[in-house]
Amino acid sequence: MKRFRLIIAVTLSLALLFGPSSASLAAGKPVAFESTGAVLGINPGTVSPAGNSGRWNVADRWVLGYIVPVTGNIGGMASMTYDANVNSAQVGTFRGTLLIFQDIDGDLQPDDVTGDGVPDTISALVEGRTGSSSPIQYSVAGSLTIMGGTGAYAGIQGTGRLSGDYALVLDAGGHVVGVEGTLTISGKAQYR
Repeated sequence: MKRFRLIIAVTLSLALLFGPSSASLAAGKPVAFESTGAVLGINPGTVSPAGNSGRWNVADRWVLGYIVPVTGNIGGMASMTYDANVNSAQVGTFRGTLLIFQDIDGDLQPDDVTGDGVPDTISALVEGRTGSSSPIQYSVAGSLTIMGGTGAYAGIQGTGRLSGDYALVLDAGGHVVGVEGTLTISGKAQYR
């Protein structure tokens, strides 16, 4: 828990330094962005067999982390809720929603950093595949479609890629109970 609080404190500091600024993305003009960070936690979601296929359907699994801008102004806490179809080695396809938000008070809820009375958030559709290089080492790769935002990110749209490497913590039955890893998003975004 101390590690998680330290990461939240670092993220909050970075959000204040690199938080939303409409000056970074000009209206109507696509601008390249890249943001990278860490995956901090996961919930189990709802897991059920996919018929007699030996695969598993995962519904409403939630992953939490943070990203900081390398180029552009997209950064903050990152929460992805997704559905997946995976084999027993946790390899398969996923589709979900990524919410990037500013969290200045550490409650894991979107906050208004810019003072306009509206939380600063970005919502994106994500889909892709997971891969595995060992029983606990995995990678993720997919597409990202920025659908819009609120507050300082109002009117944002764009497309890009999502990638990362992570390690799963599995229980004795092979179910996911924890995760640690990295996440990178990159692409082009603009305000409309």
